[in-house]
Amino acid sequence: MTVGLSLVSCGGSNSALVGKWYLVEGAGKDMPDDVELLKDGTGFAFSQAITWKTEKNRLYITHPLLAMAFDYKMSGSRLDLATDKGEKFAYMKPGGSSALVGNWIPVEGEFKIPQNWYIAENLKLEREGKGNVDGDNLIWVAEKNKLWIIAYERSAALFDFKISGSMLDVTWNNEQNVKLKKE
Repeated sequence: MTVGLSLVSCGGSNSALVGKWYLVEGAGKDMPDDVELLKDGTGFAFSQAITWKTEKNRLYITHPLLAMAFDYKMSGSRLDLATDKGEKFAYMKPGGSSALVGNWIPVEGEFKIPQNWYIAENLKLEREGKGNVDGDNLIWVAEKNKLWIIAYERSAALFDFKISGSMLDVTWNNEQNVKLKKE
């Protein structure tokens, strides 16, 4: 995956691919949790320099330890990658709706993120996809009514959300519903 992501900005120079990307779906030992693609066809993945380029709908990435090719498709701030073996991965750029930016406190229910990570008192979503929950840093990505919270360990939790005025309704796994209020 690292290789696949680094090739996107090289050669084919698809400027929409330039930027920082976070893995939100799929996993694999050869796939980085985050990738940065620079406009000159270079970038970073697994804390090492990479090169990348695009040709038609293919993304080519070269990493010091491997080279990869992916079919890719962009939709909004989402980058879908598929290997020739049928493996699928999704990356997204951080941030999203400015309506989500702010400090949020639970009003009803307990906001529990998978892997036993709880939001007990304060969820802070900052511009450009940064934030924290009760002092622990996070990256957030939002598109349409989906919110991914990427913990500092880089595990991504997917939530459905709805904003109504200063209230944020959050649902995880179709079973947990939490209401948060903007401070």
